[in-house]
Amino acid sequence: MIPVTHRQQKEGNFAADFQRLKNAVLAKRFVLKEIIESHKDMIVVGAAPDPLVARELIKQLNPDVITLDVEMPRMDGLGFLEKLMRLRPMPVVMISSLT
Repeated sequence: MIPVTHRQQKEGNFAADFQRLKNAVLAKRFVLKEIIESHKDMIVVGAAPDPLVARELIKQLNPDVITLDVEMPRMDGLGFLEKLMRLRPMPVVMISSLT
């Protein structure tokens, strides 16, 4: 992922920086989906842009396992994981886009 820093926002072209960031996130999601679906016994049933949407999708789709990024908008992945495990324990694969 290409982070957008405060310096880039002031000196650079914010729209171009944001578009690169958005493209990096979408590419990461697409690659992960391809990797998962390359296994015959696995299918991606949903994808969420943030934990609040993810919570609703988990209720609707009842997945067997979820992948969860440590860094996410609106709530960090570890905070979401803690809440999720209290309400609905399930297997989770943590992913970091920072490493």
